[in-house]
Amino acid sequence: MRRVGPLCLMLLVAVTQLAAALPAPVRVGAASPPNIVVILPDDQNAATLRFMPVVQAELVDKGLVHPNAILSNPLCCPSRATLLTGRYAHNTGIRANRGPAGGWRVFRDRGWEDDDLFRWLDAAGYHTGLVGKYLNGYPMGRPNPPGVDVGYITETRGKDGYTTGTWRTTADGRLAGGKGYLT
Repeated sequence: MRRVGPLCLMLLVAVTQLAAALPAPVRVGAASPPNIVVILPDDQNAATLRFMPVVQAELVDKGLVHPNAILSNPLCCPSRATLLTGRYAHNTGIRANRGPAGGWRVFRDRGWEDDDLFRWLDAAGYHTGLVGKYLNGYPMGRPNPPGVDVGYITETRGKDGYTTGTWRTTADGRLAGGKGYLT
């Protein structure tokens, strides 16, 4: 469990650097729009936060917590599709992490990539960024998803998809990689 802390710190540093690198948002109406940061960890439950003191101190203790929040689908890709579209998994058609009922290709082929949170924020004048995992099966080296101005998108490949194998990241289309766990 000790490997989780440094990875969370690495993610926190990456998000901080990304936020600092983005230009100020475009003014919409009379006032500036609020800054929006969404942090969506995979396979996370409240009990695991005790192993992540940096996440606890920097995000939970200083942010907004929803103690009664629930997920409509505990699987990664259906849950992310729900967040990105505002629709339940049975309405997006994304009901699995891969195959004919899930993954990035199904999300894209159903047209959700053209009508999602990134596009909505982009249309409202926001500068958007994505650090970490997008959707299962997103091809590395591909340009950022529509509406994403700055992207550091990761994937993990291996026998179990999590703790073995290699990881790759694409920084605005440029590939990098390493060995071990990354989510």
